[in-house]
Amino acid sequence: MPNIDRTLALWANRVRSAIALICLAVSAPAWAGDDDVCVDTVAKLVQALSDWEVQNVREEFNIKVVQGTYLVNGQLGDRFNFNGTGLRLLGGYTANCTSRVLNPANTVFDANNRTGSRLSLSIDSDSFVLVQGITFRRFAGGALQLGSSVGFTDEDSFLSVRHSRFVESTGNSIVSIEGARMGFVNNLVANNTVSGPGAAAVLLTHGYDLQSYDSVNNNTIASNSGGAGLLINSFDQPSSRTSEIANNIVWANGGTDIDLAAFDSQALSILVNYNIYGTLIGFTPPAGNLSQNPKFINPALGNFNLDLTSPAVNSGIGYQLYGIPELDLAGTTRIIGTKIDRGALESQFDDRATFIVTNGGDNGNNATPLAGSLRAGIKAANAASGPFQIRFAISGPCPKLLSLATPMLDVVGDVTIDAQTQPGWVENLDFGVFNANLCIAVNGIGATPYALHVPSTATNARLTVRGMMFAGFSDAAIKLEGGRDHRITGNQFGAVAFTVGNQRSVLVTGNSAGNTIIGGYDDPVAINLFASNTDAAIQLDNPGGQTTVANNVMGFQPDGLNPAANGSGIFVFQSPRNRIQYNYVSNNLGNAVTLSGTGTTQTTVQYNFINVDRYGGAGTTGGAGVQALFGANNNLIGSTFSANFGGNLIIEPAGPGVWISPSGGVGNQVLANYVFDAGSVDIDLGATGPSSNQPGNPASGPNHLQNYPVLAQAFVDEESLTIVGLLHSAASTVYRIDFYYDGACDGTAPGRGTVRYSAGHVYDATNAAGDLNFSYPLPVPQGLGVVASVSATATNEAGDTSEIGNCVPVTAAITDRIFADGFE
Repeated sequence: MPNIDRTLALWANRVRSAIALICLAVSAPAWAGDDDVCVDTVAKLVQALSDWEVQNVREEFNIKVVQGTYLVNGQLGDRFNFNGTGLRLLGGYTANCTSRVLNPANTVFDANNRTGSRLSLSIDSDSFVLVQGITFRRFAGGALQLGSSVGFTDEDSFLSVRHSRFVESTGNSIVSIEGARMGFVNNLVANNTVSGPGAAAVLLTHGYDLQSYDSVNNNTIASNSGGAGLLINSFDQPSSRTSEIANNIVWANGGTDIDLAAFDSQALSILVNYNIYGTLIGFTPPAGNLSQNPKFINPALGNFNLDLTSPAVNSGIGYQLYGIPELDLAGTTRIIGTKIDRGALESQFDDRATFIVTNGGDNGNNATPLAGSLRAGIKAANAASGPFQIRFAISGPCPKLLSLATPMLDVVGDVTIDAQTQPGWVENLDFGVFNANLCIAVNGIGATPYALHVPSTATNARLTVRGMMFAGFSDAAIKLEGGRDHRITGNQFGAVAFTVGNQRSVLVTGNSAGNTIIGGYDDPVAINLFASNTDAAIQLDNPGGQTTVANNVMGFQPDGLNPAANGSGIFVFQSPRNRIQYNYVSNNLGNAVTLSGTGTTQTTVQYNFINVDRYGGAGTTGGAGVQALFGANNNLIGSTFSANFGGNLIIEPAGPGVWISPSGGVGNQVLANYVFDAGSVDIDLGATGPSSNQPGNPASGPNHLQNYPVLAQAFVDEESLTIVGLLHSAASTVYRIDFYYDGACDGTAPGRGTVRYSAGHVYDATNAAGDLNFSYPLPVPQGLGVVASVSATATNEAGDTSEIGNCVPVTAAITDRIFADGFE
């Protein structure tokens, strides 16, 4: 997640940075104050870690490590930052950190078996730690420990280890992670020795009351002696999040390979898919997991690459909840062949037939296409009996503009079109922008409906498209009516010089059966740019639903700053169970995100940056930030009922921040979002503008016209912010009441509050008359904004969230004793 890699790790910091810029009304980039330190000696590395410990501003601190072997002995030690400053410790850089090669073999921390040697990194707040691209060798106190300080962390803290190796070390655990969000992806942990109670090569522990989850994917954990390979402890902590263990090889460890005996799989959700292991306890795995020798080439000598006959080759699951990495442990392409390999290292065996595009022309003739053209490649793919890939090797400099003379052939098989293979292609390097250099542009000249089309009859089709540019298509550049498991990553739609925009960029419709991924979580390489569409940038209207739209940049030029407006951002119609996360969606003529139709249900909209760029600047959106209409129901906009994670940042839409319109359905949950300066009520039910509370609930209307809490008074002292009020709603019903604070009430809706900063939430129940009189002491909000006014929403367990309610000023003491104990 942003994956859930850097994206997940940085989301909370991005929100803080964007909010800070908005509040200060400055134009400096949000990243201008970030510290990047380039280190090439042990002394500089140690000093950089010490410098991180004393950082006292809420930003990220990046330590970039130049390639080489560092004899660290016991000098890394235990490091703490409880000031909210995130850390990224990144290996693989060339001299002076001018470029990077992501392969942990090139950056080695060697502790020389020094007693007690380890690196321990601890944080508080909603901060993060990411360790990536480093080998930890010969540590004698456990190699790496990442932790969150109990009592100080929250549900958005993220601890992640990616693309790293841990070898020839000893300890009770070699890698230990404890916190809210824990990611362990694309790592090798091998030939280590663990000992003592609960010994495990990799130990993950759920934090106390933090809604924890684990993402343990694409790792090789093998040949470790003395204890378990992978052990996860949940300690009976509740969580509404789903953990995932997928496409790993956990083999030949001294104890149980995968130990879930201390993971409460009855109360917590976990996916255990397509792993290879010798032994597993505490969970009954579904089909697809294997207990077969993975056939490493030479594990005794540390070579854990896969033999060509390994059962791990081309046998993994193609959909992971938290995204599939773009690269494997060694920095090569993650998927080579028909399916992803299990484990950390991708075999170079490719079982697909290949066509190489060498001609940038097009004669428009589907029967006898121009030799070496893209049209000829698709014709060859359709004639193939199995999976097929199309690569590019057109001579001459980038870019190459391929103008289609007639509509392209349909795609009916398992086809990968990979323009990242064209010489001159350069990957995108960061989130929130699109700085890739793409070489292959396909132009519909405004008269061709689509560039690539999977018809509804192609039920077994699977289309992967990487590294292309699309412009000038009158229906949708990519139209997916059939098949499943499609992947659209690293492409640019619109903003192509000397062309016109598309009507839509990607349309998922008809019989498309699900598991389409547009964008990705793991790596900036996966980001798509959507610009200058006359209609929605992305439209999802397939009844099968289950599309993921993550980490894309919409409504911007490639710089992520200047506008390239779309008609709307993401439009979902009669399509269920979609995930819309971590996108920048700005500069729309209409809504940024629209959820429409009774079939649009169980769709998640979380962690998006709506009408705001990565520098904190507001865009221009002519409608709502998020709108639900025509019966859209039971969707999640922000946090789940029992948690406080997942909020969207919504800046200055012309309409409401979140609008459940008069035709909207029920159960649309709107929690823990941040809304700034919306043109109407921040959370709005029914007709635009403030609506009155109902005589009782449920009532007929969107979200059953759930009543909001009426606040009477709020006062603050050194210890607490006390809020007094009344909720009149359904009898004997549990509600979550969310409180928000700001420096003033909402100027666009007199008397109403704003959904700007969270002051916390409580759970309570109405009495038999439907009344809940309350006086809640909450912790005094710290950090952002002035605590001058408060307001509240109410949400029932069915997910009906109210409008944002009335606004009351915060005073220094109780000024009216009548309301000291609530309404009389």
